[in-house]
Amino acid sequence: EYHKVIFAKALMLAYLVKASEERADIYFRTFGNTVHYRSDCRTAQDFAELARRILEVTPDGSTDIKGAVSTAIGDIRQIDNLNSVNRVFEHPDTEILLISDCESDSIPHVPRGIKLHTVHLKGGRMMTAYREGFERIKAESATFHAIDTTGLHMADTTRDRWLIQEAQRHLDDRDAAPSPGG
Repeated sequence: EYHKVIFAKALMLAYLVKASEERADIYFRTFGNTVHYRSDCRTAQDFAELARRILEVTPDGSTDIKGAVSTAIGDIRQIDNLNSVNRVFEHPDTEILLISDCESDSIPHVPRGIKLHTVHLKGGRMMTAYREGFERIKAESATFHAIDTTGLHMADTTRDRWLIQEAQRHLDDRDAAPSPGG
């Protein structure tokens, strides 16, 4: 089970590097048996803080994918002010990246205009009780990739230090570079 967490961290850090290069806005939450606080990431400092947060994540129980995706959809509606009367029928051009073992008994419907992209971290046999939820996640996802993590083994403390250093070096290089058009 722990190898899935390490792989998820590595994927998220790689995604952050790409998002930082694109100067994307990231709204990030971790989840386990509860959905955790949101980190808003718009500056190089935000990206560095988020990288540190990702490296500190530890498993905290079963997966509440329905709660996590529902919360992300609510965040999108709030951030894009889609709950106001004059914007209620608008659909944001927004994406949710779900990195999970996909062991869930349900998932909410993903509204039009929001794309769910899923990376399924396989790590052994999935309980029969989760099969229907797993199939629903696949059906709701615009893209769905499965990665078998059972063969992944690495020393996490050395790897974590290296990933922090690389992420910080990349962010420092980005900040030192002149901005486009400036």
